[in-house]
Amino acid sequence: MALAAASPSPRDAAGNQLEPLKPAAEQAARLCTGDQRWCAGIDDDSATLSVFTGPTGAAVASVELEQDEDETLAVWPQMARLAAPGAGVLIGVERRRSASYSGGGGGTTVLELIQVWPDRSRPPRSVLTLPLKGEIMIRACFSKQDFADRKGACQDIYTFDATLTLAPETASGPPKFQFATLAKAFPPKASRGTPTPSLKRLKKSELVPTPDLACSYRRVLAFDPKSQTYRPDSPLPDCDDYTTP
Repeated sequence: MALAAASPSPRDAAGNQLEPLKPAAEQAARLCTGDQRWCAGIDDDSATLSVFTGPTGAAVASVELEQDEDETLAVWPQMARLAAPGAGVLIGVERRRSASYSGGGGGTTVLELIQVWPDRSRPPRSVLTLPLKGEIMIRACFSKQDFADRKGACQDIYTFDATLTLAPETASGPPKFQFATLAKAFPPKASRGTPTPSLKRLKKSELVPTPDLACSYRRVLAFDPKSQTYRPDSPLPDCDDYTTP
């Protein structure tokens, strides 16, 4: 059976390209573009991000990453190849954190984009940090009465999922990105800042995850030459319930 041809990676009108990264056959610790032109990997011992122009060659750029004790690092499995001559690439680092506590726990992922110039003409720089994923579960039942009132739904659950894609209409200069999020709470009354007793006596209709409209939003992110970072077209809301473990 013939394999279907791979769909082209998204490009904007300026020629900037967002493409997937996959493990290299020669170096499984490296993620590479389909044409093997760009690869990236993180050394866990030194928390160093390295960028390569091939799956087996030496690093052309390295970044020492700051890392908290409760944080693990991974290469974001996408890369933005910039169209402007000499502009390099945007490599993503996923910063993953987890926490556990009585009756619950959770994990979150934050994305940091770093611009890298392979000719070492400039030092790498962080240009964007965004929440990418979250799943928090907190116990809510402490007695048989709690169990009955909550119809057996004994955990408050908060989920957050985000996507970062190219804005295709960008005609020149650095890429713009579209950022879309979906946050859901279960039950819909759940709030990490609200005492558990106020969440009793759930209705059957409330036993489904419900989108939180305040934390489900869309933004366009554009590069700001003054700050040398990406800025949203309007401020991001405070969604710590979903993005802080």
